[in-house]
Amino acid sequence: MTVQEICGKLVTYYKDHYTADAEDKAAFLFDLFPKALESGATRAIILELQGKVAQDGTTVGEAVGIQEALAFIGALQRQEVYRKSTRLSRLRAGYAYRKDLGDADGPVATQLNGIGVKTGNEFLDNFG
Repeated sequence: MTVQEICGKLVTYYKDHYTADAEDKAAFLFDLFPKALESGATRAIILELQGKVAQDGTTVGEAVGIQEALAFIGALQRQEVYRKSTRLSRLRAGYAYRKDLGDADGPVATQLNGIGVKTGNEFLDNFG
C-alpha cells in the first residue's frame, strides 16, 4: 500500500462520511483498511522498505513514503487496540508507561545512559 493509495482512500472516506459523522452514523476508519490491522500488512511494508533500501537507485522520497505508510498503519493499529480496550486496561497501560519513563533501569533510562545522558541518582547527585 502506497501513500497515494492511503491518501486516496482517506479523501474518499472523509467526503462520503462527513454528513454521516454529523448525524452520528459514521463508520469506523478501520473499516476502510481492514488488512492494515493484520500483522502481515506491517511485515509486508517493512520488507518493502528493506528491499528499497537495499537497492542502489532508491530515492529518499520512496523510502520516506514507505515509512509514512508504515507510521499510518501503526497509528491505525494502536487506535484500534485502544478502541477495543477497557478503561481499566487503559489506566494500567498509562501507569506502566509512566513507570517505564521514570524507572532507573527502564528502557528510556537505558537508552539515555547509552548516549551519555545521566539519569536517576547519578543525575540528581550532580543537579545542585
